[in-house]
Amino acid sequence: MKGISTVFSHMSYIAIGIVALSLIVASVYMWGDKVEETFLQRQLKLVSSSVFDDIVELKMLSEDSNAVPKPGETKILSETGTEMPDKISNENYRVEFSSDRIIVSSTTSKGVVVERIVPVTFDIEDSSAISPFVIRLERDSGGDKIYLVD
Repeated sequence: MKGISTVFSHMSYIAIGIVALSLIVASVYMWGDKVEETFLQRQLKLVSSSVFDDIVELKMLSEDSNAVPKPGETKILSETGTEMPDKISNENYRVEFSSDRIIVSSTTSKGVVVERIVPVTFDIEDSSAISPFVIRLERDSGGDKIYLVD
């Protein structure tokens, strides 16, 4: 009987050790996912701030420009966005302009979509692009347009 109880106690210790090790590995794995998502959020915040600043700069340039295109002609007044990173965490990211917001999004290595939304109070053309991209300001007879170009 003593031999069986010794074997049983050793098996119990091994089972408890396996459960404890599994819990530690799962905790570290979940922590790593959270760190990756937090890093991605910070990077998207930086990119969305840069995009917003570029749009404001293009709006000011638009107001200061005296360029008048001929009827049916379109003039590109400026392009910006070359200082944006091509990738975040080795992944392309997506920028989308909607009439009242800028959405910058990317996907974690686990397939989780993380996005940053910045509201805007001025008109921008509905468009979207995957990095790398440029933000273009052009003028035609209908007025100025700010939009994304892949």
